[in-house]
Amino acid sequence: FGVSDKITIGPRVSYRRYNYGYYGLTSRDYHSSIFNISFRGDYHYGAHIPALPDQLDLYGGLSLGYSVWSDKYDWYKSRDGLYLTLQAGARWYFNNNWGANAEVSTGSFTGLEIGLSYRF
Repeated sequence: FGVSDKITIGPRVSYRRYNYGYYGLTSRDYHSSIFNISFRGDYHYGAHIPALPDQLDLYGGLSLGYSVWSDKYDWYKSRDGLYLTLQAGARWYFNNNWGANAEVSTGSFTGLEIGLSYRF
């Protein structure tokens, strides 16, 4: 949701599953399932750089959320809890509503996300 032309906020829900394969252990299923719910805020700073095309949206921000982990191992360690994540991303709108995006994040869920965005 747009708070201003440069600030957006909103909820986020995500699910991740990791499968681990170990040679010789075909009878066991090792995996982690992670369900996250968070609230995020982003500052869109691309307009501060006049040389960038209008289709490019650059942003950075914070997410605060709660994650629930479910592990299936011979041992179990709970990792449920609050998390804080920094994110930075770029989005290229190829028409008025649709864009391709890439986002990197740090903190509890370090990684790269690649996907599509829809602007209402």
